[in-house]
Amino acid sequence: MAFQLKPWPNPEISDIVYELPPMPYGTSFNLLKLIDAYGESVRDGTDDSEDAPFAAISTFKALSLSDVIAKAIIRLHYEHRGLDGDQLVLVAGPEQRGGLLDAEALLANLYERLPQDWDAALRAYRAALLAEQDYDRRIWTPGYERGKAGGPGNSKAVEAAMEQLQDVRCNAEHLLLDIPAPSLQEFTIKYLICFDNDRDMNGFHEDLCAEAKRLLQIDTDPDDSEIAIILRNLNGRAE
Repeated sequence: MAFQLKPWPNPEISDIVYELPPMPYGTSFNLLKLIDAYGESVRDGTDDSEDAPFAAISTFKALSLSDVIAKAIIRLHYEHRGLDGDQLVLVAGPEQRGGLLDAEALLANLYERLPQDWDAALRAYRAALLAEQDYDRRIWTPGYERGKAGGPGNSKAVEAAMEQLQDVRCNAEHLLLDIPAPSLQEFTIKYLICFDNDRDMNGFHEDLCAEAKRLLQIDTDPDDSEIAIILRNLNGRAE
């Protein structure tokens, strides 16, 4: 389904009100922190308090298409600022409707270019891994070893390039982890990404548990006791 702005159900705010779209899969962690700061400044309500966080977002160097989209969404809010309770919304008068529709068309075009399925996201992740591995093998590790031996180590430019490749890989990784796995085989890839080789990506733990239950067709009830949940997870397999 193509990207569309969703009307916000409170016409008392303005003639035209839309929900602020969520940030896309794979948005850089550091950019998300800036976006959170922007949201808090808007909720603070102090005049122009969002100007500084917005400036930081504007100057943030996008590392992926997801970052470009996230920055565009925040710029759209900055130009059509609205707040309903704690929810950031887009507000406009009739004369501004055309501009919002143009922005909607642009965002729809950008969203179409994001990986839309597991296979596309996996290819993007593999490409990012190979690029980081190649640079590490050819450039970064030899420079690091020279530095350890007392010679000239890696320059700031080399360190910055390596860091950028790592950021691109992390973004592709998060995009892959956010896309629902088609089957248990793909789910195991997610699990190994998060926890193999001493990795400990606990931030994905709850999502992985929920996805495992989805793939196993296990119904959940938040009111269940711990023992009831464990029994439910067995789903008749031990009978």
